[in-house]
Amino acid sequence: MDMGIIFKVLAALMLAFIWGAYLRKINIFSKVKWTQVLITIFVGGITTVVVILFDLPEFKGVDQQHILTQKLIYYLYNVALMEEVCKFAGLLLVIIIFQRWFREEPNYIIYASLVALGFATVENFIYFYKHGVSIIYMRGMMGTVAHIIGTSIIAGFMVVGLRKNIATAALYSFFGAIVATVIHGLYNFFISLDAISFSIFNIEIKILPVVFFAITILIYAVEIEIWSRVMNNFLNFSRRVNLKKSIDRNTLQRFLLLSFFSAGVIHVAGLLYEKGWEEGIKNNLYLLSLEFIITLILIVRITRFTIIPQHWTTIYPVLPVTIRRGKFQRSIIPTSPRFFLKIRGDEFNEYPFTSLIDEVVKLTSLPQKGIDFDMDVNVKMITKKFIGPKKELYYLCEILDFHTIHPQYNSRYVLIRPKNYGKKFTSGVPIVGLIALKGFVDLDNIGPKDCKFINWMGMKKEGKKKPSQRMMEMLK
Repeated sequence: MDMGIIFKVLAALMLAFIWGAYLRKINIFSKVKWTQVLITIFVGGITTVVVILFDLPEFKGVDQQHILTQKLIYYLYNVALMEEVCKFAGLLLVIIIFQRWFREEPNYIIYASLVALGFATVENFIYFYKHGVSIIYMRGMMGTVAHIIGTSIIAGFMVVGLRKNIATAALYSFFGAIVATVIHGLYNFFISLDAISFSIFNIEIKILPVVFFAITILIYAVEIEIWSRVMNNFLNFSRRVNLKKSIDRNTLQRFLLLSFFSAGVIHVAGLLYEKGWEEGIKNNLYLLSLEFIITLILIVRITRFTIIPQHWTTIYPVLPVTIRRGKFQRSIIPTSPRFFLKIRGDEFNEYPFTSLIDEVVKLTSLPQKGIDFDMDVNVKMITKKFIGPKKELYYLCEILDFHTIHPQYNSRYVLIRPKNYGKKFTSGVPIVGLIALKGFVDLDNIGPKDCKFINWMGMKKEGKKKPSQRMMEMLK
């Protein structure tokens, strides 16, 4: 028995588990059971067999001498269109048989992703078997994600159409299939290209494969941002939205990082077994480094979801990273004055703050040079508030003690927002911005002009003891 096949089977199953577990974790308003995950993945796997056994009618009318045109048509029509149609057909089958699973709009995206995951799992194993373990990680990261994104795009179009009627849903699904096919086909087309030579004004120009691979990476990065926005939008439109629920970004990132590291270990072990140390590791060092960078960007972006009820973020081709400068951002609290590379999405992990809604917390002054501000304030966290054109997340709090925060902004309510740059913690507690509100502000319609930033404060739960304090009490 070829021991190498163990690495290939293990890698395909490991990647399916990672993505399946991730999709369950982000669907915070409607629980998806593992049996539902496995059934949907199984249906998706069947669609892979359909693609292998059947072909679309031959596309004619292309000049046989234009090799690049032939290749582009092949990947758009014979590959991308066929695969996207079959995956969407698998999703429709799941919808018809298990209608009760689709009472929530986000579920359509979750189950579309799971169907695509089933397709990718079978396809991954076939590719691993044919081409060896050297493609395991890149295929598992990029190929799997590309399939998930394609099917999710069609499902997203369909759901928007379903808000009107079945006919509109069918029309929108058709448009979604076109978009998914174009993205999928271009991805496959560029990753398949070798060096190309041509002449312009008698000047010989040669484009190396690394250029086409870079274009593929750009398409992949755009796909990450598109899927993240699609998923966040439909979570916003869940019928079961609960402002007390949020995704613990840090925990989810640790889970994905550990899981993909484990997949990477399988990849490296397979390389060592199949090709030995020098060819397996040294010759793939650049690829392994690139995979690490891609993994970090992917993990950070697909764990950044802020639930804003009934809010729809515009979806268009854009990279998941951007260069920002704080002074140009319209925000109530001070922002970083430096240029910095920023991954899009929410700027802080809201879970530890959202979990304290309806709880009492203490805000304590921080020692700062040149600022005479010494105050401890006990407040009760009431709810979330999304303020300004960018819907920045703040927390509305009620002051429990008698305090005049500001002579002109003397409401008994304040806003807090976690600091998202520079030093974010002090003595183990998060730093938050304290924002005073005008005395007669409409709490249901707070605007930036109603707010006044006061100072940075430390925030801790009332009565919560530090680990050192608990240890001393145990020793008494």
